[in-house]
Amino acid sequence: SLLITNGAELNALNKIHETPLDKARTKEMKEFLVHLGGKYNTKESQIEGGVPANAPNQVEQKENALSVNEQLFIQRQQMKQEVIQWLQGLVLSEYADNFVDNGYDRFDAVCKMNAEKLKAIGIKMGHIELILQSIEEHKLMQKQMQPGSN
Repeated sequence: SLLITNGAELNALNKIHETPLDKARTKEMKEFLVHLGGKYNTKESQIEGGVPANAPNQVEQKENALSVNEQLFIQRQQMKQEVIQWLQGLVLSEYADNFVDNGYDRFDAVCKMNAEKLKAIGIKMGHIELILQSIEEHKLMQKQMQPGSN
């Protein structure tokens, strides 16, 4: 902290607002904050003499690009949400955790379920038939939607 204080005092004495080291640290800090989910302030960049506010910059481009893992995570969340919405449509949303906790968080896995598997994850006997009927209807709809299935 003594070095930072002395550096700030030297900058003030020399009427320097920002040294090259300060600029490098600022850039690193901006990238780090973007990595943590922060937003890049283009207005401040414009004030500092950087790129205009309407021009895209490298930090914003990196922020908008999702990693493969992030894309897969989003895709998994969407598939899980489809299963939850399906259960809500059957008025059986109380089983959402049963399905998700046991790995049935996507329709391709749900469509392979049978009465024994449903019972194993804690579905009540009276609801098993409703779920199996809905699975069969879903399979039939998928088959009809395939090209050449008239």
